[in-house]
Amino acid sequence: MIPITTTTITVLRSPPPDSGEEQYNDPTEAQPDFIPIAEHVRAVISAPFGRERNMGGAQSIVEFSLSCDPTDIDRLDRVLNEQTGKVYEVTWAEPRVGFGLEHTRAGLKQVEGFA
Repeated sequence: MIPITTTTITVLRSPPPDSGEEQYNDPTEAQPDFIPIAEHVRAVISAPFGRERNMGGAQSIVEFSLSCDPTDIDRLDRVLNEQTGKVYEVTWAEPRVGFGLEHTRAGLKQVEGFA
């Protein structure tokens, strides 16, 4: 567990496709809603770091770092900050172990606008 936290998070995951459905994305269909797989997880989300990338002048991408209590997080998940209501995309995640400070680290990004 991480010793100090500043927020709690909910990990959201896209449900697996039904086995009887076609395995392609139809752009005219709504994307499936993400479902919570873990809630009220103690966490710290860093201040933005790196650079803000403006893609085509109408889209910005800001990166963050996440440390949280041991949790199943995958690079295709979303993370909801329960204190602010902001949702982030997970770019990578890995468990950290040792010295009694087991926790999960992940990279997050927030995308606003369209490219």
